[in-house]
Amino acid sequence: GEQAADRHFRGLLADASKPVVVLVDGETASAAEVFVSALRDNGRGVIAGPSRTFGKSLIQHAFRLPNRGTLRLTVAEFLSPKKQHFFRHASGQPGIGPDISSFELRTFFGMGDKGA
Repeated sequence: GEQAADRHFRGLLADASKPVVVLVDGETASAAEVFVSALRDNGRGVIAGPSRTFGKSLIQHAFRLPNRGTLRLTVAEFLSPKKQHFFRHASGQPGIGPDISSFELRTFFGMGDKGA
């Protein structure tokens, strides 16, 4: 079941002889960005995709106000294991940039210009 699949997946990640490539795009966000940044910071995987990730690093709570407005209060921020921000990346762009573009990945696998 689900637990067996989880154990299998964890075993694959723990086996450093197995290559790991994670595909990302502009809609990759939140916990997925934490996972991707942990792979990168630990030299364990390659990030591939057409664009940077979404850059969702803030955790907010919304509070309804008596005047029917909403107050959004930032209560935490995701950081990579090396304390890198996803939202305010050093490049000035939000999100995590891929190590390899989709085009380079297709070329590597001999797919040329096929597909998006």
